[in-house]
Amino acid sequence: RARLRSLDPLRMRAEALRSPLAPHELGRALLSFAERRGFRSNRQTDGGEDGAIRTDVRELDRRIAQSGSRTLGEYLWRRRCRGRTIRARLGNGLYPARAMVERELGAIRAAQAPRHPALAPADWDAIADAILFQRPLLPVERGRCTLIPSEERIDKAHPLFQRFRIWQEVLNVEVTTPGDRSRPLEREERERLAARLLDSTQRTFDQIVADLALPDGTRVNLRSAARDRLDGDQTAKALRARKCFGRAGWAQLSLDRQQEIVGRLLGEHDHETLTAWLRGECGLGGEAAEAVAAARLPQGTGNLSLAAIGRLLPYMQDGKRYHEAVEAAGLGHHSDLRGGGDRDRLPYYGEALQRHVVGGGRTGGSEAERWGRIANPTVHIALGQVRRLFNAVADRYGKPAEVVVELAREMKQTEEDRLLYQRRQNERRERNERLRELAAAAGVPDPSPHDMRKLRLWDEQGKPAERVCPFSGAPLNIERVLSDETEIEHVLPFGRTLDDSMNNRVIAMRAANREKGDRTPFEVWGGDPARYAAILGYAAALPEPKRWRFGEDAMERWERDRDFLDRQLNETRYLSRVVREYLEAAVEPKRVWVTPGRLTAMLRHAWGLNGVLSGSPAKNRDDHRHHLVDAAVVGLTSRSLLQRVATASGRGEDVDSRVVGAVEPPWEGFRQDVAALADRCVVRHRPDRFRPDRSRGVTTGSLHNETAYGIVEGPDAQGVMTLVETRPLDALDPKRLDGVRDPALRDRLRALWERAEAEGGKPVERRFLELARRELGGVRRVRVLVRLSEDSLAFIKDADGRVYKAYKTDGNAYMDIWLLPNGRTTGETVSRYDAHQPDFRSKVKDEHPTAKKLMRLHVNDTIAITEDGKRRILRVQGLTGEVITAVDHNEGGDLRRRGRDPEHPSPYKPLRQAVGQMLQKSLRKIAVDELGRVRDGRPFGPDGRRGGGR
Repeated sequence: RARLRSLDPLRMRAEALRSPLAPHELGRALLSFAERRGFRSNRQTDGGEDGAIRTDVRELDRRIAQSGSRTLGEYLWRRRCRGRTIRARLGNGLYPARAMVERELGAIRAAQAPRHPALAPADWDAIADAILFQRPLLPVERGRCTLIPSEERIDKAHPLFQRFRIWQEVLNVEVTTPGDRSRPLEREERERLAARLLDSTQRTFDQIVADLALPDGTRVNLRSAARDRLDGDQTAKALRARKCFGRAGWAQLSLDRQQEIVGRLLGEHDHETLTAWLRGECGLGGEAAEAVAAARLPQGTGNLSLAAIGRLLPYMQDGKRYHEAVEAAGLGHHSDLRGGGDRDRLPYYGEALQRHVVGGGRTGGSEAERWGRIANPTVHIALGQVRRLFNAVADRYGKPAEVVVELAREMKQTEEDRLLYQRRQNERRERNERLRELAAAAGVPDPSPHDMRKLRLWDEQGKPAERVCPFSGAPLNIERVLSDETEIEHVLPFGRTLDDSMNNRVIAMRAANREKGDRTPFEVWGGDPARYAAILGYAAALPEPKRWRFGEDAMERWERDRDFLDRQLNETRYLSRVVREYLEAAVEPKRVWVTPGRLTAMLRHAWGLNGVLSGSPAKNRDDHRHHLVDAAVVGLTSRSLLQRVATASGRGEDVDSRVVGAVEPPWEGFRQDVAALADRCVVRHRPDRFRPDRSRGVTTGSLHNETAYGIVEGPDAQGVMTLVETRPLDALDPKRLDGVRDPALRDRLRALWERAEAEGGKPVERRFLELARRELGGVRRVRVLVRLSEDSLAFIKDADGRVYKAYKTDGNAYMDIWLLPNGRTTGETVSRYDAHQPDFRSKVKDEHPTAKKLMRLHVNDTIAITEDGKRRILRVQGLTGEVITAVDHNEGGDLRRRGRDPEHPSPYKPLRQAVGQMLQKSLRKIAVDELGRVRDGRPFGPDGRRGGGR
């Protein structure tokens, strides 16, 4: 123990300043820097945490200076010698900055370089570079200006954008004085109101009436149940604070100087560089420079560019509203964003939708590099499929004369609906203001968006004095909610439900979240009746949409009753709007029109099409062909019917029965024709293809799990390896305790667990964690042994080719089916990790150089087999070893649940067979094009050779 203490890296760092170190001692000192190299600010990503860390950094600087220590390492070694903690945690004043590490490295180099002549200056430089280097962030690509697509969008924090927004609001204001008609503001009134807004945080409508010296009882048109004010200059609000520039100081700066300062605040990544500039160029003191650097400016970008605003603003200040200013500035018409409809085929979407994309502008390369792309991957893929389908139709049948798009939006709202929506918006605004006041009282005057989400969830978890973590029962006060002790957790696992709605989220303690993991509350604690009953008691204070998710049958109920998820619905709404605009590049705009999804559902029911695929009166979403049925309805929806439905909906009439219910089917026998069409339909799926050309990208999905395993021994005769991983104490349970590598620590942890069980009262896991932290000192994480198959692991090698750690692979890229020289066939499944290795070689090809590859299968590839003399078309669902899992091409929904639950409304069993069995059934890979046409080559026989026929 004494020997280890003498080699403590902190001791070496302290000794290095005054006496020579042996080479191995110097190495230990330098290696310790690589493990904890200090915080380096990145203002563009750190958010609120950045400010909290810098507060700790300043406190640590003060402590080092007060102690008389020369370096960070010397100070920490002195603390360790006194038995004090040296671990950096937010709030304990021990968070080091990268600059402290850099200064200490320089001091050690100055002291030790003369004593180690074998280390050349270039060697010291290389060591410092290896320790301190940090990759710069890639610049965030912006969207394109609505009016000038060649220009990038402006930041909302830019002073000119704030002026543009304020003038846009001012020009939209109309007032109605008692006894008079509504009128826009006069020139002097506009200028007075704009000046007040530029100099204020906000002005209520009552204040605006007073500012303009209008009579009592004057009404302002923008006032509503959800809005009682106009916002002022939000950028100036942040920077004219007393601790920053001050009101007078900011107002005295020219507009050009203000723009320069805001540009620095938005563009400078390094905090120290920014504060030095503010002190040197702006004449600010140290505290003021820090406050300005930490100021919360408006986030995001507007729809226009700086160039467009520069051209519009003079016209708007002269009294022209936005649409008038657009025309006066020669920028076209503000709403004329439609395509010309003159193209024969759809181009790459980035060329037609320049205001929606980011990036682009490169010469050569792919279409995305030249024109940019939409950031949302779902929309990017969907628009590519729209292009393929439209162009396939145009090539085969000629360019469509008319296109109907189904929009995911509601019908026209009634006046009552609009008032209800405004009331809800007003209630939400008042709630947010109340929560911000509570946060300010708790020491967080400017809560981040993440803080506000936590507070909104906390506000729903019962009465203030009774709010607790629903998984552990720990009390939740506002200080704890705003700290990193708590997290937002999904009640039903997000990975299985994709439900990111507020109804599926709660505030819980971090330790309880780790224990819950990716499981439902019942799956974690259902085996412990007392604990589970307590959790149900905690959940009783939650609203019903959250409370039922704690039940035993929560997952089954979610599957049965789920609505469209927030994320999916929002993506669909945005996608349908963008698709319409995209189609206008090739179809005359007035020939592209839309129909709401709700109307499609009404017509489908009225025409008896819900039962086409299932025989039941409900729509069968477990069959992909329901999209074909919807398309038939959308294509036969007329403009006149849409107008009748919208008018009736706006009057609050019963649209379903009075309007849609009276619509006759398009022709006699329509339902039978749709059923026959669905029977012939073959669904086209987009395969998850692996692309070996790494310059073009690769198949989607992670290459391996996040946990890194150290290698202990193996593999044994069964191909199993013994590995070690590091786990926090709050992730331990009796099963994992048996795997703790240190025997003495394992025995102590078992004893503590048994003691926690014997004491009763608190939940065992919580009491065990308290005991362990109190009696094991600084132990927070333990090393646990695990055993995993060698085939499921990805091994990482060092520069000399030695394996030093492993990851568990996560997903397969493809399966190659081989014909061996002896006439047998075999399947070789390759993991995503292996497929991405530049030196990957097929094991089958290595063992059998003359083996012939018959085909390569990916997930979602379409295949065909022959059963009872008939062709059966399937979609590849999974690939494992030599086994192919496939489902019929039209089957959809949650296939796992449909396969497990015999009482499911549409139970289904996938086909799982080895490659040899599939080849016995004439397995072959087929292609389905965008028009549903099937290309089916000759099938393979049992020997892997092509047979005759199609």
